[in-house]
Amino acid sequence: MYRAHHRATRREVVIKLLRLDLSSEPRATERFTLEACTIAALEHPHIVPLYEYGTTEDGRAYLVLRYMRGGTLADKLKRGALPAGEYERLFTQVAGALDYAHSKGIVHRDVKPSNIMLDEDGNAHLGDFGLARYVETTVDLSGSGSVVGTPLYSAPEQLQDEKLDHRADLYSFGAVVYHMLTGRPPFLPTQNGMMALIYHHLYDMPPPPTEANPRLPQGVNGVLANALAKQPDDRYQSAGALVTALLDALGATVNQTPAPKRVHRARVVFASLVALALIAVALGAAVRPAPSTPRTGGAIRIDIGGLGSVEDALPTADEIALAQQQLGSRGFIAYLACSARTEYLEIIRREMELRAASYGMELRVYNANQDPERHAAQLEAAWSEGARAFVICYLSGSSVNQTLEEAYRAGLPIVYLSPTNFAYSVYIEPIYAETGRRLGQAAAEIANRDHGGRANVAIFYYSGSERAAQIYAAMRAALLETAPDVQIVAEEQVVWENDVPAAISALDGKQVDIILSLNQLVPAVIADQLAVAGYDPAEVSVVSTIVDSRARGYLHRGYFLRGGIEIDLPLLAHSAVDAAVKMLGAGLIPQTIRLPAGEIAATEDSEGTS
Repeated sequence: MYRAHHRATRREVVIKLLRLDLSSEPRATERFTLEACTIAALEHPHIVPLYEYGTTEDGRAYLVLRYMRGGTLADKLKRGALPAGEYERLFTQVAGALDYAHSKGIVHRDVKPSNIMLDEDGNAHLGDFGLARYVETTVDLSGSGSVVGTPLYSAPEQLQDEKLDHRADLYSFGAVVYHMLTGRPPFLPTQNGMMALIYHHLYDMPPPPTEANPRLPQGVNGVLANALAKQPDDRYQSAGALVTALLDALGATVNQTPAPKRVHRARVVFASLVALALIAVALGAAVRPAPSTPRTGGAIRIDIGGLGSVEDALPTADEIALAQQQLGSRGFIAYLACSARTEYLEIIRREMELRAASYGMELRVYNANQDPERHAAQLEAAWSEGARAFVICYLSGSSVNQTLEEAYRAGLPIVYLSPTNFAYSVYIEPIYAETGRRLGQAAAEIANRDHGGRANVAIFYYSGSERAAQIYAAMRAALLETAPDVQIVAEEQVVWENDVPAAISALDGKQVDIILSLNQLVPAVIADQLAVAGYDPAEVSVVSTIVDSRARGYLHRGYFLRGGIEIDLPLLAHSAVDAAVKMLGAGLIPQTIRLPAGEIAATEDSEGTS
């Protein structure tokens, strides 16, 4: 197995190599292709996605899968039983993946902790469907006389090489749940070897979970006894039913005020493409609220078109109390981030968590890492896991908007951290037209001071919404009004850090004196890439919004960065959580909450140093 970078998708991946035994199994290539197609057909937020697969002439096969930074559940279980805050979420996520696969007629056949992968946020993803089969198939592709699976977690019928259905996976899932709760599998290998282990699975019941973990409620014993029943008919008939019974036994009851239309998702993720298509059609006919008219979705009250300050987002004591009631014991606020793990993201995350904690609430972070498909999947996952409000980084995608519109109508508050065209949310605006105007003026002042007003300027901008376009227009207009003789020699869209190298390459062969950038995530990256491209720090000035310490250091030294506007990230994070809590508490809130305009900061050394 190899870790690699997938150029086409710009993702980190794992390449899994398999050697096909063509001599003893002539149809091995056909078998592999069928299994790869099986994996590729599974589209679920908690199933490891397959990006590519294929075979070579020398009898090797390969799978290109998403790389999971968090390791496996097996790694976590080496430290013993999981704490309640972790296993409840993992139960629900794995159950959703299993029930989805089973709804497609697919049996995994090897559910075990090492096949449950964890992403960087600790979310579970069921992987290694290489042994899956279509239940309906009548072709024997695996041969006879072989036991496929892992005996520590295998169902009795699987160990006897009988015809399997999805209930074999449910037994294995029950065994994994037992391990998560107790810190050990139901049965352990002994000095009598593997045959003794198989005998236990065929004929014995494991020790009650409460013997291994006395902190568990007695009701858990009965739930796992059913889950590990020897006869398939005596088990729970879906992973979701098992988890529902288990969480009830653990005392983790469903929120008393669940969101309409998604109550079932509080237990099981079942993301059907057909259902999403029907939702999209239905929502396409919905009427959007008229501007400047208070509008409610459930208990949500937004002054559509209204503009306010951070003080207008502060919830009252009564609103906080009602919001706590809305969340209940298991609800939480979800922050759907979309950038790579940076200082910016860590500050936002930390400050949001602290703000939520000050209200006695939980905040969970889901990071799409610039992947719109993952962004949509994580939104579905968060909702199914109990999210009752969303704070969202803008990452365009119609599937996200469709789900968010449904969430709004179900009474879930939605807060965006940036300008967006999504009509049913509150926007926290750290950057707006005034920010753009000040940036344009700062760049113009450098042009007038250092270049006699005749500087060549490259503009790095981002788009995606009407408000982003307004900010860009204000920045450009202020530049040309204050320094009318400048020449704009390039305009490049820069949304993410990895867009910067291409934008710098586009400047090749052009005389550039100033780079004016709107994106707060990239000023230090711009400086680094300019240095790589051979530009002199004393000859090119960068003006940008700034949020991180590296960019501040460059500005202080005059290393390419000569001017910028600092964005108050803690205030941004606090205002987003405030707005979500206020809406949860049925408070009326302006649609746009604007942060105070930042002041221009400039380097003291206009010549720049390296």
